[in-house]
Amino acid sequence: MNFGAFAVSRVGEAVGTVERVILDLATNEVLSYVVHSTVGIERDVIVPDSAVSETDDALVLNINQAEVERLADYVPARAIGLGGASPSSPAPPQTVEISTRTRVECVDGHLGVVEGVVVDEFTMEVTRLIVQVGDQGRSATVPMEWVSSLHSTKITLQCTRADI
Repeated sequence: MNFGAFAVSRVGEAVGTVERVILDLATNEVLSYVVHSTVGIERDVIVPDSAVSETDDALVLNINQAEVERLADYVPARAIGLGGASPSSPAPPQTVEISTRTRVECVDGHLGVVEGVVVDEFTMEVTRLIVQVGDQGRSATVPMEWVSSLHSTKITLQCTRADI
């Protein structure tokens, strides 16, 4: 699924576009999606993975438009509910946000930027990155096994550009 893909309700109503994913750093599991909602007042909302039923060409939600309107606003510091954590609750997992602003580097230099992700619908784990390769106007998919470091601004791969 590419960033900018449509997000639709369970009955096929357009609700917005996918802007980014928020991953658990330890497992590469998607915790939530950030969707630019066009329902009601335009805003970015946090869609928990539990509200998602499909992630192929579009993000298909298992909620309706009214429920989308009630989703929490996306605020980077609260993206996975950090604002609601209490001293007795377990520490939230370390997370990383991936978007079209995330650069991808190989051991021999700049490859491109993230264009999207491939998500296993059973485990909700990101299995591949979709990378827009430099100025070439082509996309490449890269397995997550090739990732040596993962940050919101930069992903480093343990391969060369020729390997892609």
